[in-house]
Amino acid sequence: MKSTRSSSTRDRPHAGGSRFDRLVERAWDAYDRADLRSMRATLAQLRGLDRDAPEIASLEWRCALASGDPHGAAACVEAGLAVHDAEPDLLYGRGYLALERGDVGEARSALEAAVAADPTFADAWYELALACEESGDEAGMRRAFGEVWDLDGEESEPLRIPRERFDALVEEALDLLPDEVRSAMPNVAVIVEERPERWIVDDAPWDPRLLGLFSGPDYARERSSGHMGAPATIHLFQRNIERECATEDEMVEQIRVTALHEVGHWLGLDEDDLAERGLD
Repeated sequence: MKSTRSSSTRDRPHAGGSRFDRLVERAWDAYDRADLRSMRATLAQLRGLDRDAPEIASLEWRCALASGDPHGAAACVEAGLAVHDAEPDLLYGRGYLALERGDVGEARSALEAAVAADPTFADAWYELALACEESGDEAGMRRAFGEVWDLDGEESEPLRIPRERFDALVEEALDLLPDEVRSAMPNVAVIVEERPERWIVDDAPWDPRLLGLFSGPDYARERSSGHMGAPATIHLFQRNIERECATEDEMVEQIRVTALHEVGHWLGLDEDDLAERGLD
């Protein structure tokens, strides 16, 4: 299952710093909650303190994008780069937005500059991998995804919800399946892991930020052949799902969609079939 692409936050100030730092943190918190009204109000206060700070430019382009204004987001990025031409987050913003509009060449150039300026910038590496994929550069894609896997593995933040609660949400999602599907699933292992193992990066599907993955024979093929092969496995990756969701309500919905998406693959449905069912 393809990960949803997102502009995540990074290098936030610690609470208890200067007033400027506290306002930056407040703006990011508003962004995470999709509270754009509060974010704009906080940005107005920040501009009164230091209009040219790169942190403000980073927040402004995300605020514009979240408001449905990609052209405004691009203008914020370029205005910020006019003052801070080597700021990694603004280079990342230029690359992210270029990839969104299909300008793969510009995206690669900007994202390569971002990771050169900050080799620990996992989100920039991730977008660079997608740009390499779009341009047919499999070696570049795999290298960039490998960097993401390594950097994501250094995360020390605790899981946002206990594993027991996550497992219960997965079970609730599977309980939504029709009885005839549930009764056919004893040979399917559903495994929750914190993050993908390295083999996913070294071999297809490569993406270290997958939300879920189905591996093994699908039910449609086994039923048509009359032969039950090796057990099928559905993997769900908790940290990746948590990264995509701002609230627990969003997480509940994403777990449902991801679990049912992978069950759909087991049933033999392709990505277009799943999209038609609202499970993309």
